[in-house]
Amino acid sequence: MARAPRQSDEGPVKTTTGVLQFEVDSALLLQLGEELVAKRSVAVAELVKNAYDADAEDVIIEFKNVSASGGEITILDSGSGIPFNSLQRTWMRIATTDKQQNPVSARYGRPRAGAKGIGRFATRRLAEEVEIQTTAFLDPSKPSLGKEETRMHFVWADFQVGKDIQSVPVKYERRTVPAAKPTGTLLRLIGTRDAWTADDIGELRADLVRLISPLPKSVKKRLGAKEKDPGFDIVFEFPDKELEKFSGALSEDFLEQAYAVLEGTLTQAGMPSYSLRFRDEPQTAKPHRFEPDAQYTGVGKAAFKVHYFVHRSGFYGDTDFSVRAVQSVGREYGGVQITYDGFRIPPYGDEGNDWLRTDYDRARRITDIPVELRNLASSIDRPMLLLPSSNQLFGRVSLSRFDNLDIRQLASREGFRENEAFQQIRTFVRRGIDWLTVMYARHTEERRQQEREARKAEVQTPKELLSRARDLISAPSEKTTPEQRKEAWQAIGMALEAIEEQEKDQIGELQMLRVLASTGTMIIVFDHQLLGTLERLRESYRSLRRFQASMPATDRETFAETLSELQDSITDVEHQGRLLGLLLGKEARSRKRHLVIRPMVEKIANAFGSYMTHMGIVFANEVPAHLRTPPMFGCELSAILINLLTNAIKAVKESAHRQIEVTAVQSNESIRIYVKDTGRGAAKSKWKLYFEPFYSESEPDPILGAGTGLGLKIVADFVDVYGGTAAFQDPEDPWKTCIIVDIPEARHANHG
Repeated sequence: MARAPRQSDEGPVKTTTGVLQFEVDSALLLQLGEELVAKRSVAVAELVKNAYDADAEDVIIEFKNVSASGGEITILDSGSGIPFNSLQRTWMRIATTDKQQNPVSARYGRPRAGAKGIGRFATRRLAEEVEIQTTAFLDPSKPSLGKEETRMHFVWADFQVGKDIQSVPVKYERRTVPAAKPTGTLLRLIGTRDAWTADDIGELRADLVRLISPLPKSVKKRLGAKEKDPGFDIVFEFPDKELEKFSGALSEDFLEQAYAVLEGTLTQAGMPSYSLRFRDEPQTAKPHRFEPDAQYTGVGKAAFKVHYFVHRSGFYGDTDFSVRAVQSVGREYGGVQITYDGFRIPPYGDEGNDWLRTDYDRARRITDIPVELRNLASSIDRPMLLLPSSNQLFGRVSLSRFDNLDIRQLASREGFRENEAFQQIRTFVRRGIDWLTVMYARHTEERRQQEREARKAEVQTPKELLSRARDLISAPSEKTTPEQRKEAWQAIGMALEAIEEQEKDQIGELQMLRVLASTGTMIIVFDHQLLGTLERLRESYRSLRRFQASMPATDRETFAETLSELQDSITDVEHQGRLLGLLLGKEARSRKRHLVIRPMVEKIANAFGSYMTHMGIVFANEVPAHLRTPPMFGCELSAILINLLTNAIKAVKESAHRQIEVTAVQSNESIRIYVKDTGRGAAKSKWKLYFEPFYSESEPDPILGAGTGLGLKIVADFVDVYGGTAAFQDPEDPWKTCIIVDIPEARHANHG
């Protein structure tokens, strides 16, 4: 029988209840500001993004005496300001859900860019004190109630570690202001903690460029927005001489990075003329000009200006911008707009609007060249493949109702009537972009040719130098001048230097071989570990299959799909493992054999099978089953096939019809392997150049990587060992490229 609990000798137990609340130490502000935001540029960028979120048209950032600590940064925007109740509810509250509940700005529908209130606390990392002055409507939904101004001042030292945040008072001053006073917010960061350098400013500009509207007043209407967005620009002001070069609007700096600037004018009589400047040409050089015989009689006087950006790495290496940033701005603001008496007319230049049909022709890979440009393009292989997309162009066409009488707006004010006059305007602008495309292709090819010739001119082999010295010394002494003898000694000295330089290069190549050998060892270890991982994956798959049998019937189908995806992934890894075996397996690199070609092609194609399926590439292995190579190492044939197949995959991925075929025949006591594709094709004038080391025109691929320009060189070197050749051949339809690898039988091979 249980015994009742005995009371303590000291009397009955006393129980109390109550409520506890979390308290926040001021140390949290240290973690949110100084520790969470490592870069000062990020902190300032967050404050600017707050201005963007507040529907400002521009923001002015002034850096005063910041080359050393103790300076001041002010951030002034023309946005909606912060009403007092919002200031109290969001600005003064840590970790609000305001931006999750309101993901777009109230007025222009901008996707909010600020990062959850980090900026205001990061100001502690930037400066000793912060002053905020903001003007806003008392109630944004009821403008008639008037406006108010609120001022606050923070001294971060007051928020000492160990103090509750709530115990530190923040005084404010609130007053009504005249209705004429504009809304907006001014932030003063007083007593900057650290010096700002040019690199710091560069980081800040790079982080902010995605917000700007490169063309002033690039009005656009977002779905669901109350008003059209007039655009956003950022203006920097630097009184300090060391940093004053960064002063000015960020949009202007952005447009200065355009690779080319195209301008077109149309006279009242309809006669067109175009001018073009490339960024890498001397400023003193005259612009390129083009005056076609075409006449646009139904338009009247008109003009346009377009900035063209190239989306390739290396073009922005010496700037504060990156290819990714340029692409981001292009997606948001790229396109050629039309203004009518100074007002922008939608939808021209809006995202997705292709009124000039550049995106349409680019997607179809149109190669037709306009008649008036054919002579100019005669020496260039298919220049129209370089036609820019709309997000590479930032431009504006200027029209007027007084000059362009037949250009008529629709009753909705959204666009123009598609009459003959408007068609002529479209052709006039597009012809200029076509000319830009051909000129860019010519300019690029000429620049490459100049670089190649410059390299050749600079390089003289030791043999050439010594031959020159011999000729000078061999001349009769009475005919040899002191200058010629001096030239001979100089040639001998230069030859010795060249030989020493070559020896250094050879030592460098030896070091590279050692690195590659070490990499090969690492990959062999990786291959061994991969086998173990594969076996564990297979065992997990088998266990999940057994578990599936005990699941409710309603869940089995969904689970079966997951298992199928897991099985596909295991198969992909198995194919990749086999590919490593083809290159690194002991048998593949230790003994020459007559290799059956077809299964090796199949194994290599399987390694890229998932990628080709995803890209819609049709692959055909038409190699006869019996065909064998002359005796050679398996790793050599694998390397040949891998390089040829990856080149073909890169070539076809931008084509509408994507097909690759590998076949082989025995011919004249040799084996010939053919790799064909329906890609962009290879210019016949460059067939030999493609086999030169480091020459590549392929675009970087997220799976196959960036081209090194060594693939075909490696193929040629491998077959050359056996007295064979690798070369392009004119393809028959439907193929665009065909490469032949010819490997002679051993008794005919040249091993010298």
